[in-house]
This record gives sequence, C-alpha cells and structure tokens, in this order.
Amino acid sequence: MAVNSVNAIRKELLRRGFHNPRMAEIESHLVGSGSKACKYLIFMGLYPLPDPAVHTDPGSAVIAPFAAVHYYRRCTKTLQNLVSELRHETGIPKRDIRIFSNSRLPERSIAAALGMGWVGRNGLLMNREYGSSFVLAGMLIVLDPPNETLLQGTGELPRILSLKAPPDPHRECGKCSACVMACPTGAISTTGGVSLERCLQYLSTSTEDLPEFALAAWGRRLYGCQECQNNCPVNINRNHREPPDIPAGEEYPIHELLTRFALHPASALKEIFPGTALEAGWIPRESILRNLLIAAGNSKDSSLEPLIHPFLKDPHPIVTHAASFALYQISVK
Repeated sequence: MAVNSVNAIRKELLRRGFHNPRMAEIESHLVGSGSKACKYLIFMGLYPLPDPAVHTDPGSAVIAPFAAVHYYRRCTKTLQNLVSELRHETGIPKRDIRIFSNSRLPERSIAAALGMGWVGRNGLLMNREYGSSFVLAGMLIVLDPPNETLLQGTGELPRILSLKAPPDPHRECGKCSACVMACPTGAISTTGGVSLERCLQYLSTSTEDLPEFALAAWGRRLYGCQECQNNCPVNINRNHREPPDIPAGEEYPIHELLTRFALHPASALKEIFPGTALEAGWIPRESILRNLLIAAGNSKDSSLEPLIHPFLKDPHPIVTHAASFALYQISVK
C-alpha cells in the first residue's frame, strides 16, 4: 500500500502493532511551535504491554514491567521505518516529521483530546480496553503551504484547539479510589493528581538520598513502581491482554548486579541492562546503584555484606549512604 494519505497512515499504524490509532490537526502552540501558517498533524497509537510478572524471588531486584523492555525505542524504530516509506511516497522533508514516545510533548493530554482515553487520578491515561498498560507513540507532521497537498485526506481531520482538561477530568473513574489506596507513599490525591516528591517512580531516578517514607516502602524496587496500576479495576478488568514479551526480564539477582556494578565502575547502564528502558541516557547510574543497595538491604541476606562493603567508598554520597543503610538493614533481624 502506498503510504501517501491519512487513511494509509492509520492502516500502517495498525499493521505495525499500534492499537486505537487516532489523528487530528492540532494548533501549533499546543506542540511548542510558532508558525501559524503551517498545518500541524498529529498521529498517535497505543502500543500494548504484557501483564506484569509475579515476583517471587526474595533475592532479586525488580524493574517495573513498562521498563523491562525498551518499548519506547521499539516504538520509535517502528515509526522510523514508517516515516521512511511516507517520505518516499510523498516527498515530505525529513525535518517536517517528528517521531515521539515518552517525549517532552504533552502526550497524555493530546491522547485524551484525541479521544484515546481519559487521565485517571494517578495521572496516567486510561482506556477501557487496554487499561493503562500501554506506551503512547506517534508522529507530528508539519506541512507548510506549498506542501499541504503532499498528504491526501488532511482536510477531513478533526481539529484540536485546546488541551485544557474538562471540568471533571476523572469522571470515568467514578468514586473509585483504588489507586489512591494502593499507593505505598500516599502520593495520589483523592481529587486526582500525583505529588512527585512522594512518588516512588519519580524518586527512583532522583540524585538525592531517599526520604524515610520512601525507604520504608521501597522493598526490592530497582526502577519504577506500578502499584497504582496493578490495583486499578480498569486494568484488572481490561479486555485486551498482550502475551508475555519473551525478551522481558523484570527480576535481576541482587548478588549478580552488585558484582557487575563493582567490577565495571565506569560501565553505562546500557551495558548492565541491555534492551531495557534503563538504557536511556538521562537515567543516572548512581541512582540505580542506590536503589540496588537499598533492595539488597531489604532482602536481609547476610551473604551480600561482602558485596556491599566496597560501595562505602563510592564517590557518590547517595551510594555510600545507601550502602550504610543496606548493611544496617541486614544487621537488624
């Protein structure tokens, strides 16, 4: 099929694994652009994720399922191939097509405006069929006046004029407060919204010592938290279930990771966790090592003590403090 029309893009998104694709023309200022003379087209789809695994090994640290595979990169590569075909068929310049997934664009607000779901009390996009178990991805196409005819069917698209939330943005959640009750640190408000400074997902990449309330709830987390999603009735009762992703691994033996970090002090996270979202360059190595040491302490495994001791001399204070915490936790029976 020639990828030269809005409808063809929709069909290709479906064929390449993106569900519930939506598209619209969007006001330029809503996507951070200033040229009103151009036409801005947004295309988005949901990339479903498999159910989280059951974590039973007390000697392992856990990566949240959305990060166990680098789904953002998978979506981006898939869209890059689609864009290559689109450019070949239409002649749209490369500079005028932007691919996004977990970007600085207001993706959730755009998706809600496209009718792909609603924003739940936990701040995540919710959908009756898919819950919140998906990655958002898409592309922004900019057509200047001479190029507006390069893509067929654009005149039939709806227009997004505002991303302002409706008066009752969580109406679809009804009186449910399962995510509020499930949050281990009380980060979610009953009226909706998340206090980032209390959210374990947010704190997992911070470059400071974890506060006491986070330490008390940390468990064996290495990166991410999904308690609000795991306990959400929309997720539990969703219609679409994705089969397990074979390359995905959510549990990592703590003793192996401590050894790897110690033997390769200069290694980037992408070398320690290949194929996962921890390959992202913006995630600090010392933050993940801090998380690992806290998980090691919470395991109460005294055989880890020799592996923890070297990190008392790490150049990063958050690592040395976490190592001290881990040794103390193990000593307290």
